[in-house]
Amino acid sequence: MDVKAIERLLPWVIQRTLDNPDNPINGFLNVMSGLRAPVEAEYLRLHTYLSPYTTPDDFLPYLARMMNLSRYLADDPPYLMTGLTHLRNLIALSVRLSQQRGTVHALQRFLEVATGIDGFRVEEHMRAFHVRIYAPPGAMAYQELMTRIIEGEKPAYVTFELLEEQPQDDRPADPGASGSN
Repeated sequence: MDVKAIERLLPWVIQRTLDNPDNPINGFLNVMSGLRAPVEAEYLRLHTYLSPYTTPDDFLPYLARMMNLSRYLADDPPYLMTGLTHLRNLIALSVRLSQQRGTVHALQRFLEVATGIDGFRVEEHMRAFHVRIYAPPGAMAYQELMTRIIEGEKPAYVTFELLEEQPQDDRPADPGASGSN
């Protein structure tokens, strides 16, 4: 707020004395204007703090807590062991994922966004209230994070197994798929 804007807020009795350059109130107005400038500059940048893609790195944990993702964060930077880019993406998708919470699609997408690795697969019909989650090759480096995510995002009554997906050529052959009839 500049000096002229502050002057307009003062009572008329004080405003009429401001024409005198020796008036000490002029000094106070300059100081007030200078003190407000940094606060107003931050206020004009407030919208950048509310977007996960424009907020400063050190503000990301606050956004994550606002989106109820704090249970997946570490205490120290980069906060999500897979990096800040994945945390930004996870915050951006968290509303949509929370609307679909408890579904296979939401769990797969959550794991993919948090780890940055595509190809998670969930089998859910082998026995009642149990799912088997296959992580793509290389994703088991984030096993602790994946376990916390699965425990937090699956329905409470569902049990799970987290397994590493075997590459296609390493899978055992299906015994029922013999070539002879």
